[in-house]
Amino acid sequence: MAKREPALTPDSSKLQALFKLVYMLNPNMELDEAIDLVVKKGVKVLPAERCAVVFFDDRGKLQEKKYNLKGGKNVDICHSIILKTIKRRKPILVMNALEDREFKKHDSVQRLGLKSILTVPIELEGEFMGVIYVDNRALAGGFSNTDTYYLMALSNLLLPYLKRARRGRSLDLQKDGFLDSNPTDCRFGKMIGRSKIMAELFRFAESVKDSRCPILITGEEGTGKSTFARSIYDASGIYKKGFFVVDAEELEPDTMKGYLFGERGFMKKASGGTVYIKEVTLLPLDAQRSLLKVIEKDPDQPGDFDVRIIVSASKDIWKEAAERRFKKALLSRLSVVHIHIPPLRDRRGDIPLLAANFLISFCEKHGKKLRGFTEGAMEKMRLYDWPGNVRELEERVERACLSAKPGDYVTSSDLGFESTVVDRFKTLEEFEREYIITILKSVGHNKSLAADVLGISRRTLYYKLKKYGIT
Repeated sequence: MAKREPALTPDSSKLQALFKLVYMLNPNMELDEAIDLVVKKGVKVLPAERCAVVFFDDRGKLQEKKYNLKGGKNVDICHSIILKTIKRRKPILVMNALEDREFKKHDSVQRLGLKSILTVPIELEGEFMGVIYVDNRALAGGFSNTDTYYLMALSNLLLPYLKRARRGRSLDLQKDGFLDSNPTDCRFGKMIGRSKIMAELFRFAESVKDSRCPILITGEEGTGKSTFARSIYDASGIYKKGFFVVDAEELEPDTMKGYLFGERGFMKKASGGTVYIKEVTLLPLDAQRSLLKVIEKDPDQPGDFDVRIIVSASKDIWKEAAERRFKKALLSRLSVVHIHIPPLRDRRGDIPLLAANFLISFCEKHGKKLRGFTEGAMEKMRLYDWPGNVRELEERVERACLSAKPGDYVTSSDLGFESTVVDRFKTLEEFEREYIITILKSVGHNKSLAADVLGISRRTLYYKLKKYGIT
């Protein structure tokens, strides 16, 4: 038998506070102003001593705004319960944390002497954005299921401000300057970025581009290791007689050594150029020994291979060496100059730039004109973890370029995402209409009682019913 939702008892003070907030919140407010107003006008009707609004900023870092609702400076809160809310993505209602089997063991609960605690997640169509937290040290059972739903309603009021603060706006290729070269963007060859981590990586690559040492490039699949290797070759002034790519995944282990290091092998043909070996951890041990001899210019190595070596690895090459699947001596030589490309989820600030550049490129390739990306599309790209990294972003943008309507913006649907992020927020009038309908249902469509709960006159209520077409 399906579990029923708990019965809710209308509370006029909470409903009036919520209704007034709808009118007081200005769409042009900054996030801090909106949070202050929601806490001071909305949360204060709860039996709470302290409140905190915890949210993710545009870099994915947790930020806090804490309030002592009873005065004073102590606004220490229980972070362990907030973290559990983030993990569970469900409200947590604790009647007496000091006696609760799950929460009494937390140091912060004991140190703060917490009894009543209530947290609710802040979510946008299933996308997690933060937490609202309230507590009370003196009162056990201070919060109810009704308070849970009320706090969830307050969290919904904050969504537009959180979304805007997290740069969830549309990206217009022309208005945002992506159709012009932007000198503030970090570039190294075909690699681009705006994040601090990529800027530092590009500076390091610039400093070692003419080094005669081998270069090891590591990173997850799809991060751009091959593009980085080619960019080093293009920027370098040495070994310029060709960029020769060896994909170890495509070679047979039994013939790999002869193919690479034989008298008429690949290394001999690449003399004077740069040899890039993809997925070097897949080389069999005999081929690894030969590669080490080439690097060390061992006289026992047949032939004189005058090449520059760049290799890449998606696997953990240090783990491979520790488990004796990769020669430690070779790793020692290769890792003198080591470049690690972080996954896209660790440099989310680069996503708008990469997406825009891909879109421009594919519009030219397919002869199509598109304006950019909608708010929902940008938000979805920023929140997505990108297991396939930059390669996956590139593939999705090309498919989106083909499916989007000419002259329009690319939507989250065009990018192949489920529509879990909306492309726009409801207006205050839409919110008010739904709120009035909810109140009417909760009071059995008794208009006099509904007007009392809403804190307006019957005449005003009838005006709004007519205005919004509510029957």
